[in-house]
Amino acid sequence: MNSPACVVVGLGHHGALLARQIADRGYALVGAVEVNDLVGKDLTSIIPGAVEGAVVHPAPAAALAAKPEIAVIAVTVPLDVLVSISREFLAAGVNVVTINPEFFDTAQDWKAELNTVGRQTGATLLATGVQDTWWVQMPAVAAGASSAVTRIIIEHQVDINTLSLEVAGFIGVGGPAPDSTDVQGPGEAYVPGTESGVLAAALQEAARKLGVIPLQTTLWTDPIVADRPVHWRAVGKTVEAGRVIGISERSLVITDRGLFLEGVLRTVLLDGDDVPSDRLTVEGVPNLVLEHKPFPGEQITNIALLNRIPDVIAAPGGVVGAADLPPARAWFGNV
Repeated sequence: MNSPACVVVGLGHHGALLARQIADRGYALVGAVEVNDLVGKDLTSIIPGAVEGAVVHPAPAAALAAKPEIAVIAVTVPLDVLVSISREFLAAGVNVVTINPEFFDTAQDWKAELNTVGRQTGATLLATGVQDTWWVQMPAVAAGASSAVTRIIIEHQVDINTLSLEVAGFIGVGGPAPDSTDVQGPGEAYVPGTESGVLAAALQEAARKLGVIPLQTTLWTDPIVADRPVHWRAVGKTVEAGRVIGISERSLVITDRGLFLEGVLRTVLLDGDDVPSDRLTVEGVPNLVLEHKPFPGEQITNIALLNRIPDVIAAPGGVVGAADLPPARAWFGNV
């Protein structure tokens, strides 16, 4: 594959890392998009290895002058803004790949709109990252080593210290524990497009990858309350016992073949010996358990996206789900 011309949208924590990794991999980093005081700066002064003359643009339209082949969206914005940014690139024939989990849920109105735009220009959109490699591809691969599979369980723990303060604020970290009457009851039908459906959407995609049809998806969302003081490293303060330190999202997908897919996503302040982790259980003959602890989720998110760039460029135009693609291929070289 020749060196594709890339534009990175968002130079925050993940975006800046992706921009550096794109340049290190030998891809042509021809520009970036931001809305802060970086606008107008020479990109090479921020990201060594960027193409000479590349700059930070204030909007996608300005970045199109650099003739990118693919846009990497690594910014946390509302869904309507994400759709607008993607539409602008797709309409110009620029492929889009993003780590934003909003686009993992393709059962929404935005899919039809962006799919039409992409088909017209031949540009492709894909959401990828940990969800793609670990929650969609891995269950299908592991289940291939068992038979009579009845249940697949994903348990994933994320450290809030590695996430933005915006995400922590949305979860309510540091706030008072809600009254028992505020806590969600026996489960609610999953509503596509809800921000709390990150794992639920991935499990539905995993079902498609396994060749079964999801019939019903139920989602439970509950606060995680500290039972002791927990140090919040990212901001240098301690959250007292009895206050919120995270959120637990539990999902259950019932399929047409009797296979159950369950998921537990804990996004929580971790301290002491507790670390990010991922555990996949396949209940069948034989039972299989794969566990990665500590789990380098932040690194996987970025590297998985980079490894997907060739697949996105080669895919037919339109919106593509992770289940539509084979597992991402490793890149052999120094990053």
